[in-house]
Amino acid sequence: PGFILFEGLDFTGKTFVAKGATKSLAKDARFNLKVKYKHSKELINPNIVDSALLKTLKPKEKVNYLLSCYGKDNLPKDPEEFCEIFKDRYFPYIIFYAITYAGFKIDDLIPLTKKLLQPKHIFLFECSYKERLRRAKKRGLIKQDELDSLSEKSHNKLTALYRKIIETTKIPYTIINTTYLRGDRSINYLLTQLEKNRILSQEVKISNIVDIYEHNVFKSTAEFKFQELINGHYMQPIQIIRRVSGKKYVDILKGGGGRHRAYAYFKAKRKTIPSYVNYEPTKSFKFRKITFIKDLKFRKNDKGKVVRGSIIY
Repeated sequence: PGFILFEGLDFTGKTFVAKGATKSLAKDARFNLKVKYKHSKELINPNIVDSALLKTLKPKEKVNYLLSCYGKDNLPKDPEEFCEIFKDRYFPYIIFYAITYAGFKIDDLIPLTKKLLQPKHIFLFECSYKERLRRAKKRGLIKQDELDSLSEKSHNKLTALYRKIIETTKIPYTIINTTYLRGDRSINYLLTQLEKNRILSQEVKISNIVDIYEHNVFKSTAEFKFQELINGHYMQPIQIIRRVSGKKYVDILKGGGGRHRAYAYFKAKRKTIPSYVNYEPTKSFKFRKITFIKDLKFRKNDKGKVVRGSIIY
């Protein structure tokens, strides 16, 4: 696991979408994935930055200090703490701040970021000047520096600068324009992008996956999934519960679901399968019965047949 980064100017919707998607991913049947939200005012490891010291620094000193802090930042090392993270702003915003408030040049800053913790993907949020101004007024309390950036000329200049910063990092990114995407529509759009581009899925070894619930498959369904796979059709990632104790773990099909897809990948001699993985600490790996994917049996009385790409009963 790693982290997904949400960047953009104030009032473009990034925080609303990041927080909303964090909750939705746990409930959405496509994912059922636990994700943590990290606020823009903290690093992934919240104990690195000295907030009291930060308040005493001038802009240039602040930039240098924060970049040194980012160099020390790290993801959790204990597998029992593993989880996908949605990070609200990270080092691209420090570059943005350094250029706009401290007089740095982008070409001097980008090389410094190559050794920093890198996100798997960046979502850059944008919206029109009029919509951004409307949201700012609706929020009520606006800081003076935020007001200064809300002239149309300044808005266009800063939007272009943010985009240039993101492009220069060479990290995969997606621009989400929220001018007409409001409320749940913006959250649903993000979920669609996550699913479409498989940003949150991991490649899990099929030889490690076990079924502790069903222990068998319908031959017709398994054959149907196999045909879909070898014909290049999109196949939804399966859901895995990775039970962890120290350095040991076992990958379990969540509720026995996805076993036909897993069997299709096994039959196609694939080594791995795209999966959404939730991590659960455990003290025991004892189960009443476990079945590896290669050992799944065909159910009896399966009346289905695969005919021209469809199952007929």
